Amino acid sequence: MDEHAGLCRSITLPQAVALYVGAVLGAGVLLAPGLAAGAAGPASLLAWGFDCLLGLPLALTFAALASLIPDAGGVATFAGRAFGPG
Repeated sequence: MDEHAGLCRSITLPQAVALYVGAVLGAGVLLAPGLAAGAAGPASLLAWGFDCLLGLPLALTFAALASLIPDAGGVATFAGRAFGPG
């Protein structure tokens, strides 16, 4: 068996952060700040900060899972390992 078969670690930390932020925030990052500022005014900055704090445990959880289960399947792999293929 080829010793180089498997996943190649080619994504750097800044790239991983950008991918995570893009996946979580998506296109809503362009629209949501204006809507939030219109509804909550300056308090919307506090809401965004609080939301960032709430996202940290999720990001750390996925980072830990990705290091323990190095598979390109992502969330589907984690769910399949936890609950079975069904």
